[in-house]
Amino acid sequence: MKRSLYLITSLVLVMVLVPSAYAGFMDDLIKKGAGLGQKSGPDNDQIIAGLKEALSIGTGNAVTATSKTNGYFGNQSIKIPMPEKIRRIGDVLGKVGYQKEVDDFVLSMNRAAENAAPRAKSIFVDAIHQMTVEDARKILDGGDTAATEYFKGKTSGKLYEAFQPIVSSSMNDVGTTRSYKEMMGKYTALPFASAESLDLDRYVTNKSLDGLFYLVVAVALGSPLWVAPVFAGFITGYLAYDMLHYSEHHLSMKWGFLKYLKRYHLLHHFRTPDDRFGISSPLWDQIFGTLPKETTKES
Repeated sequence: MKRSLYLITSLVLVMVLVPSAYAGFMDDLIKKGAGLGQKSGPDNDQIIAGLKEALSIGTGNAVTATSKTNGYFGNQSIKIPMPEKIRRIGDVLGKVGYQKEVDDFVLSMNRAAENAAPRAKSIFVDAIHQMTVEDARKILDGGDTAATEYFKGKTSGKLYEAFQPIVSSSMNDVGTTRSYKEMMGKYTALPFASAESLDLDRYVTNKSLDGLFYLVVAVALGSPLWVAPVFAGFITGYLAYDMLHYSEHHLSMKWGFLKYLKRYHLLHHFRTPDDRFGISSPLWDQIFGTLPKETTKES
């Protein structure tokens, strides 16, 4: 019973932490979609319905993520940076004491994008409703960017038209235009300084859409952003655990706590096979009740 409890607990932890468990639904859709369009029937309808449902949830999650405060600014993958044309200007101003003005300008661009993001939801919903069997087949049989290409083809023009006036209005409301003028005024006041013109509305609108499309794939249709670091930590922890297990069997481990762990584990193998399952610590044996009461008297 105790051994079974350990195995069940380990299995649950692996299912929670390993990304393949999360990605299984989309993988199954892709496998089933290989023959989509070659025959009609309930299977095709189910596959298309499943794909549309996944895309609806995914695009909804992407819009929600970008619409909240710091949805753009707090996400380094989609944060709108200083425009390339004036990046050197920002660097110069930062060095002469105007870093706050530069930071305020970057923040205001991202706030404008966050204000515009909610308008994307209805446009994505329309694109999903209009999806044909051929569209679904291209997404399922295509590469990693197939869904992005579909949404760009169906929604880019409408999204730009919807975003641009909101971005322009928001940039006035949150002070982007003012911050830009103040920043550029301070720069042009410096000796021998000149600057190129910049279509700020177009830049922020395009960057807003780039970030939105990125999230549709990276978060909604793939794994959540937290999965990669958690999985890396899980693998690192498991490797450390397995190396310690090997050491307890094959190395001398004559010092302090390591000596205690080696003795503790060997007692599990040669004296109490139904107790002392802990490899790196007796903590879990205490939690699961597999720690013998008389541990100090055994040798």
